Amino acid sequence: LVSSDSRRNPEFYKENRVFVRHCSGDLFIGNRSTPYNGVYFNGHNIVTAVVEDLIAYHGLGSARQVLFGGASLGAVTNAAAVRRMLPTDTLFAAFSDGVGIPVFPTLRDLQPSIAAHLQSGGDYASFTYELDLENRTGLLEDFDTIRQLQPYIPEPCRQRFNGTVLGGLECLEVATGVAFGYDLPDAFFMFLSTWDTLQLAAYMRSQPYTCAVETGQLSEEEAIYVRALGDANRRALIAPFTYFNNGIRSVYLSNCYTNTFLEDELLCSLVNGVTPYQAMSHFISEAIMGRNASLIAAPPTNLSCDDYCGARQCDWGRNPPRNKTAGDCGQQRDGFQQFRTGALCPGESPPEYAASTAGHSIISRYDVINATERNAICLDGSPGVYYIRRNPDSSNWIIHLQGGDFCATAQQCQAAAQSRVGSSQLWRCSLPGEDLNGGYASVAKEVSGDPDLNPAFYTWNRVYYRACTTDLWTGRNPRATNPFGVNHVGHFLLMAGLLDLEESHGLLDAETIIYAGTSAGGVGMHSSIDDFREQITSILAARQPGRSPPQIYGLSDAGWFRQGPNLLDFFNNPTTAFSQPENNSLTMSLVQLLGGVYVSRFDATCVANQSTLVPALFGLDCLSAAIAWPYIDTPIFLISSAWDYRDLPLRFGVARYACASITRRISALERAFLVAYSEYSYSVLDRFQTRSNGLFFSTCMAHDHFEFAPEIGITAPCDDINGTSAYQAFVRWFNYISTGNGSNVRLLGERATTFRCAPNCRARQCDWAVNNDTANTTCPALTPDQLEISQYSRGEPCMTPTMQPPTPTPTGGSCPAADRAGTADERYEALFDCWTRAFNEYQEAFGRYSSGECGGR
Repeated sequence: LVSSDSRRNPEFYKENRVFVRHCSGDLFIGNRSTPYNGVYFNGHNIVTAVVEDLIAYHGLGSARQVLFGGASLGAVTNAAAVRRMLPTDTLFAAFSDGVGIPVFPTLRDLQPSIAAHLQSGGDYASFTYELDLENRTGLLEDFDTIRQLQPYIPEPCRQRFNGTVLGGLECLEVATGVAFGYDLPDAFFMFLSTWDTLQLAAYMRSQPYTCAVETGQLSEEEAIYVRALGDANRRALIAPFTYFNNGIRSVYLSNCYTNTFLEDELLCSLVNGVTPYQAMSHFISEAIMGRNASLIAAPPTNLSCDDYCGARQCDWGRNPPRNKTAGDCGQQRDGFQQFRTGALCPGESPPEYAASTAGHSIISRYDVINATERNAICLDGSPGVYYIRRNPDSSNWIIHLQGGDFCATAQQCQAAAQSRVGSSQLWRCSLPGEDLNGGYASVAKEVSGDPDLNPAFYTWNRVYYRACTTDLWTGRNPRATNPFGVNHVGHFLLMAGLLDLEESHGLLDAETIIYAGTSAGGVGMHSSIDDFREQITSILAARQPGRSPPQIYGLSDAGWFRQGPNLLDFFNNPTTAFSQPENNSLTMSLVQLLGGVYVSRFDATCVANQSTLVPALFGLDCLSAAIAWPYIDTPIFLISSAWDYRDLPLRFGVARYACASITRRISALERAFLVAYSEYSYSVLDRFQTRSNGLFFSTCMAHDHFEFAPEIGITAPCDDINGTSAYQAFVRWFNYISTGNGSNVRLLGERATTFRCAPNCRARQCDWAVNNDTANTTCPALTPDQLEISQYSRGEPCMTPTMQPPTPTPTGGSCPAADRAGTADERYEALFDCWTRAFNEYQEAFGRYSSGECGGR
């Protein structure tokens, strides 16, 4: 992260970078006022003094953004102290690369129990232990050594454990510290391993560990111990970064044998296909928008490393345990260091630097010409950007608008403006086609140069528009008049860039153009596609009279945001909440944002008509594709789903939605809302049947299908309808609409009458949908197999679906009156009474939040 080599450190090599050398022998946690046996342990004081110097003499106090961290426990314990030294408006994030001092018995402590377990016929997987500190002499000796450092520990946690055997040193265990007062910054990222090599060396004692590593073999007792330590690590490390968090504390948990990732350059370690460096870069962007960026390897079933660990110590994990003799180790060698640091993948470059060998996949950056004068700029005023791969032999073009969040408060928007979410200052000059967002985020499938991924369009001229205005590509309000103090000018940026493509890059010579967008990009597409068609047609009419304009077709991937209610709106008026959006608080809040802050531009014909039909919404309901499409002349293909997991947090509230996703349980009221949400979606699908529009609408919990990030483990959903994927459906529709061959494509998933994903939905978030337990509506402490919300959002790689819809069951006692009901009407009335009682808690919590009792959380 502090390298000046742009190939090794492409995200941060231009930043001001500081590297603090470690010389205190205390993991930067020592806080002694006097030397111990002539040695000073003052690592914490070194950190704070360096920060003071940087503020006083090097300009750190005026920094807009600060990333603080390191390869030690000190990065965790010192992060809050460093944050307090900086101005309150500094955008601050922190990370720790490899740390773990678990409160766990040493090998010496557990050997008697393990031996007895084996003698009684126990096996590798069935061993359990009790944490009895008074009888763990090896563990206590380790902590007695640490105690001499007089480590800096935040006082709330120290007081919590005052008087215990360890005397507050429990706080050095990450899980304990986070749970009881570490006061970590809001944005914190942790690199961790199930098997930390320094832990193993300390807890097994160096000689047995080194011997095991060098021979590649473990005794049965050692194998059982390593498994137990790994299990304890996962339980201790996953919880604080998924449950004790505000949504943006994230963890990268690997099953590799290592201590640090970035400093030891364990470059081939992958979790879900993501390198540590890519994960770090992705976290920075996600934290800006308040989203979790965790990547957690699946629990290991044995001591084998994952396939992508890229370190020699994995030979140890893959060898079966056996009894070894003292002669197996032979003369001590320096092999331990080689195992600790690992090695590059044989014959390969590090994954994050590897250049594409396929020339068709390299695309080049272009800034919008005279961007400032044309208001074609990002939130911070930097120029709008698009990337192009030209093919002179093709007259066909694909233009894709990147998806991107919208910001709803001044604080959110100003924070986004200081990041690559809202600024193009650090975007790259040229990119591989599969790496279109700073090395970590999205790729649009239909602009990929990979013929296996994109067989229908990989030879076309391909344009990828980067999103940086957080206004759904519709804004027309520059900083001077914007109440949030940023540039919401996505519509101006979009139209200026399209004009550049026409004037400078040969778009006027196109015969066919696919104009596409994902999520927010889909909204931008349908809001501007008729404007785009009219613009290029008028230019050609003036310059090349008589020439036919290009054929233009639209693709909206997850660009349909419903105009429906939130959960509270639905509770207050379940019968008309979807049909009368002007009476919903959520709808009116969006109207204020779109009209008063973004000054959004939607399809002109739609706005003119809807302003008359629903005056209270001023035509801004044209945000919804279901409202806008009947007025749009250009044919479009829509990809959407019955339950859009990016749209639902707006309805539930982000915290409640995350709780439901993590626990996989929802209340009866929430279940009824989701059924109504799906039913409304199906009821308005006829609005997409105008002209020759096509449709792929699955009964799944999904969002985008075309924009995804295989390099960070985010794969496109594998949902199919009658065996046809979204990509296949779009290609079939395009062939029909452009040639007249075949028939229109309108694929609808089986209509859902309950909140239950169809069997063809291949994403893990469907587990939430099929879980029948409606009684538990709170978030309990997580177990290792209850993964965080981001994994539900990503889904899982394509696989043969095994999930079958469950047989309907009674409420299990959560609503006895409904279980006793004789008719459907009686059951409905009983359920509604139960919903009402259950909802009282929600209303009370909402009242506490509104009155400020929750401290804004």
